[in-house]
Amino acid sequence: MDRRFADDACAYIGRAVGLRERTSSRGLVLDQVGLAQAHLLNGDLDEAVTVGSAAIDSAGRVHSDRVRVQLREFYLEIATRKDPVVAPLRQRIRETLAR
Repeated sequence: MDRRFADDACAYIGRAVGLRERTSSRGLVLDQVGLAQAHLLNGDLDEAVTVGSAAIDSAGRVHSDRVRVQLREFYLEIATRKDPVVAPLRQRIRETLAR
């Protein structure tokens, strides 16, 4: 992915997360996971972990197959990263998907 595209994706999705009504829990989780993925693609692992952790917190209040699919896809993306900063997030995603 082109780095400029990833920067744009972070900006647009970040705005969507900020504008999302808190009553749409599923939409919020999907936006948060998308933003975490964009940060991951952009090479910003710390921000990907921060936003991904927020998504996991939000996902605890949602029962949605679509959320589970997107979390699984995000997990597969971070599973290849050997940086220790993503290890706790990988573990949290595994635990969330196991429920």
